Amino acid sequence: LKFWSGTTQQNSTEFLSHILGLIRNNSFPLKDQRGLQDVGLGIFPSLGLVNHDCWPSCTVTFNHGK
Repeated sequence: LKFWSGTTQQNSTEFLSHILGLIRNNSFPLKDQRGLQDVGLGIFPSLGLVNHDCWPSCTVTFNHGK
């Protein structure tokens, strides 16, 4: 966080907490080929512009690893 000169430690902590919250709420799980295990997070900025709700409107289904 040294990049943002002039910020205090508390401001830096709050900023980092905010960024991590954005990632947590706007990322998508990346699954292994079988679709059983999370292997990472995908962040797709254009999907962040899509209006969303607390109730899912779609699901992900894997059919033989595809």
